[in-house]
Formats: sequence, structure tokens, C-alpha cells
Amino acid sequence: MSRWKIKAERAVDRLTGNHHSLRQFAEANLAATEEALEGKGPDAADPDPHSGVRAVVNIASVHVPTFCERSKQGTYPAYLNSYDLKKTHVRVGSEPPDDHWKKREIVDHALAPLHGQAMNEVYYAAAELNGAGIRFYGDICLVLKPEQVPADTIVLDRNSYDVLRAPFDAAVKPFGSPDRKQAARQHILRALSGMFRPDLKTMGALKVLTVTGERDRRFSTGQVSSGVLDDEDYIEILKIGSFDASEVEAARLSAAEVALESHVERRLQDDPWTHEARTWLTERRNATRALAEAEIAVAVIATPGRVKG
Repeated sequence: MSRWKIKAERAVDRLTGNHHSLRQFAEANLAATEEALEGKGPDAADPDPHSGVRAVVNIASVHVPTFCERSKQGTYPAYLNSYDLKKTHVRVGSEPPDDHWKKREIVDHALAPLHGQAMNEVYYAAAELNGAGIRFYGDICLVLKPEQVPADTIVLDRNSYDVLRAPFDAAVKPFGSPDRKQAARQHILRALSGMFRPDLKTMGALKVLTVTGERDRRFSTGQVSSGVLDDEDYIEILKIGSFDASEVEAARLSAAEVALESHVERRLQDDPWTHEARTWLTERRNATRALAEAEIAVAVIATPGRVKG
């Protein structure tokens, strides 16, 4: 039995104790969540290849035209990480001194033994079911095609940055020297990690169960989707190598922001509003135009649950 299956069983024990009915529902909900992440609906016999968990990356509208243009020109990388943007720098062959390295570099260095690649080759994504990704990172959610995420891709059950935050930082601090602290971070991150297949579905089911808690009701698809990714609480995917527009399955927009876009446009007809509002609307329009020219389908996400028709 895999490490994540064991964790899931222990969570069921912890949440339900000797309550037989609650245990039955918890086990059923774990299984149903795993099936949802594999693309199977509540009553479906087989997975739907167009459904199931996906790796997503959020990007601000202002950067979408550049991404599409770099893709069109065949410029690698089309999608840029912090190293490509020169916000962080690769250091090789030494342990990171905490007073000199940026937080991004400290985390990347601690993750390196898990994936075995150069730090600058990692492009962070999140696991998503039916939502529009993590708004904090951008208003456009790019959904990667399933084949862009190999089965052995490393995933973590949370944001890897958490290793620098409480309570993990308190466990690391007593180790003193930078190299011993980094070894402690590596140990923590390894315990939080798994592979895209087969671990992510169990990791996601465990996350949904612990967030939602025990109950004598079945989880709905919308509850599963919201539990897998809720605001900035997500499952992290360490994608190796960048991607371009041809490797994007779709772009998702939240219904709330599409409604806001329409509201701002109507208001601008009667009221000049602010320069920021006009700039934001222009960036949104340029982004959707660039996505259309790149032949990337755009979906507006009105609900994380199932819809008919």
C-alpha cells in the first residue's frame, strides 16, 4: 500500500473513530473523490477523457499576448518562471546561506533532490478540477493538456513555500547552520510529496476529506473541486520544462471577473472612471484576443459543480 493510501486510512480513523456509519461515508467519499479526479462522475462507469484533474497555471492578462507571441515565434521558453524573468538566480555547488538567498531559491534548492533537475527547469502549477485556478497569480487560468504532465511528475500536497512558514519554520530553526536547516526542509518536503500518478488522486481525496470533515453525506463534485483548490490552498505540481500555446488545453475565466468586465465596460460608456479601470479592461480584451488567435479555447467557469446541457 502506498504512503498516501496509508495516510488516507489514518485520516479516516482519526475523523471517524469507532462510528461505523461515519466510517462508511468517509471511505465512500474518499473513493468518490479519487474517481472525480480521474474524470469519473458519480454514476459513470468509465472516465471522461475531457474531465478529471488538470495542471493549471494562472497568468495575468497583461502577459498573455507575450506568451502567445513567443509561442507563435517558437521562442523557448514561452511561459516564463522567475529564473527566466531574472528575478532569481541559479547557484550551483553550495548550500544556501539564509541571509543571502531569496526565499524562492531556498525552497527550490530544498525541492531539487525530489525531482533531480536544475532549479530553473521547474515551472510551478496547481492541481485543479473544475475551477479557474489561483486568482492571486493571475486572472487567466491556463489548463495544460494531460500529456504535458508525465506520471512521475513530483507533486506536493500544499504550497512548497509553507516550509518557510509556521509551524514548519519552528521545526527547522533549531538546526542552526544553513546546511542543516536545508536538510531539515528537504526532509519535510519529501514527506509532503508524491507522484502525479498514482499519488495525486489520493492526496486530493485526503485533502478534501480533512478540509470538509466527517459527515454522513456524500460529497458533491462541486465540493470536491472546491476542496482540491480553495483560494491559495492547493496541491502543487512541479512541472519540468516550460510550455507554449500548443500545449494548452484551454483557458478558464471566472464568471465573477467576466461579469466585472462587462460592468466596467458599461460604466466606461457613461463615466471615464479611472485610468486603472480602463487599463485593466484593455488588458483583458488583448488577452482574450491573443488566446483566440492562438486557437486556445476559452471557458467561463460559473460553478465548480456539474452542469447539464
